Amino acid sequence: MNKKTEKFFYIWLSIMPPLGILFEIICLIIWPETLEGKKTSYFDIAVMYEFRYATIWVSVFTMVYGILNWIKLDHNIIGDWVARRNFLTTITTLSFVESLVYNSAFVAYYLGLGEIASVETWYNILKAVMEHFVTPTIILIFYFICKKNTVDNKTYIKKYSWLNLIFIFIYSTYMIFRSFMIINFFEDWENNSLMAFPYPQLNPYTKGWGLYIFGIISTYIATWLISVTLNFLINYVDKKKLYKKNNVK
Repeated sequence: MNKKTEKFFYIWLSIMPPLGILFEIICLIIWPETLEGKKTSYFDIAVMYEFRYATIWVSVFTMVYGILNWIKLDHNIIGDWVARRNFLTTITTLSFVESLVYNSAFVAYYLGLGEIASVETWYNILKAVMEHFVTPTIILIFYFICKKNTVDNKTYIKKYSWLNLIFIFIYSTYMIFRSFMIINFFEDWENNSLMAFPYPQLNPYTKGWGLYIFGIISTYIATWLISVTLNFLINYVDKKKLYKKNNVK
């Protein structure tokens, strides 16, 4: 892969995710949504409204990854850890997981089998397309065409696979604490724009605590499995490339 293509990828990750967040915040203020009778026309509420979603957290993490690698590519003043395969595997895993969850919910919504968040307005839909379709696709393509160090499967499982769960732990802990505070200290918590449970499918008060707990545990398991699978696949692809290059028969 040439340097221009790699740089384009890092610039995209550095600019597009935060631009999407800022775009929706501005739109929420100018054209506020009506969510159970409440509005998001105040800046503080619009920001809090955004950061309840895992997608926003993934976008921020992706932006940090893009900026760090952009700086390293141009100036090489950051340690090699930022450009290693396992870091890219984490970014690809989180991007793929949030895209998979959203698109599965979208299909269920389209078939009339469930609900989906953030499809109420045109700017919600535009941002969703960029976050859940375009950027994850670019990341996945880059993952399989870029040349980075490889990590054998056993080493990855032992040393790196669990690192993907740190992000899930931080976000899920934040959301549980956030829900607890809203329910216990916010008047009329079921009818406000902050929403104690941003995902309709994981609202324990309407879907049951069993499904809520199952959803959280499943996210941990799916994230780990996807990261391990991605590392296995990239090793397989690299071996195939090496096989063809050396004309081994």
